[in-house]
Amino acid sequence: AEGSLEYGKDYIFSISEDSYTVWAWTYTNNSSETETRYVKITYEAKFPVTASNGKDAYYYLTLEDALEAVEDLGIEDITLNAGEEEITEDITIPEGVSINVKEGAKLSFGGNVTFANGASVTGTSTNVTYATGKTVKYTVTVEESENGSVEVDKTTAEAEDTVTVTVTPKEGYKLEKLTVLDNEGKEVTVTDGKFEMPESSVTVVANFVAIVENATNPQTGDNILTYVFVGLISVIALGLGLRKLSKNN
Repeated sequence: AEGSLEYGKDYIFSISEDSYTVWAWTYTNNSSETETRYVKITYEAKFPVTASNGKDAYYYLTLEDALEAVEDLGIEDITLNAGEEEITEDITIPEGVSINVKEGAKLSFGGNVTFANGASVTGTSTNVTYATGKTVKYTVTVEESENGSVEVDKTTAEAEDTVTVTVTPKEGYKLEKLTVLDNEGKEVTVTDGKFEMPESSVTVVANFVAIVENATNPQTGDNILTYVFVGLISVIALGLGLRKLSKNN
C-alpha cells in the first residue's frame, strides 16, 4: 500500500483469504531520520476456523488448534468456515463445546469419537463424516442428589444403546420422578428404569421426596387419626345432645 499514515490514529487493513501476513511499516521523521514506532494495526481476515467464549472471538488455521485452546480460553463455540479438516486420532469433544461445520467445509473423523456432556458437532451427513468401524459415543452424566443415589450401567454409550438406571432413595425418602434430558433439554423416554441413548450426551436427574406416613397405634397398628376423628365426632354429638336436653328442660 502507498500513502501516509497519521500518527495516533487506528487503521483497518483487509487481508485476503489466503494471506495471513501483516507487513512491517517504516516511519521517517521530518529530518529524514528513521525512527522505530509501534503502530496499532487492526486487521480483518477470513480464517478457516473461528471460535468464541461468549465474549471474545479467536481465529485459527486448524480445528485442532482451536480445540487445544478450549481449556485456557474457555471456548464454547467453534465454527469451521471453509476447507477440509481430518482428525485421525481418537478424540473427546470437550464438555460444553459446540462445533459447527458450515456448508462448503468438511470435517472427517478417522478414529473413535466421544462427546462429553453438552458437546456437539452440527453439520450434514455429507460435510461431517465418521470412520467406518469406529465408535461414536455420548456421555451419560448423573446429577447428584442429597436424598438418594443414582447409578447407570454405562457412562458412555452409542446411539440406540440401552442404558439402565438404578435408583436408591435414602431412608425416609422415595423416588418422585426420574428424568433424562438430552443436550437441548428435551426429555428422553424412560421405561422401567431404562432408556435408549439418543445421538446426544444426556443428563440423568432423580427427584426424591420425603415419605409421609399416618401415625399408628404401636400396640394395635390401627390408624390413630381414625380414633381422633371418631372421638371428635363423638364429642360434637354429645355436645349437641346436651344442648338439646338443656333446651327441653
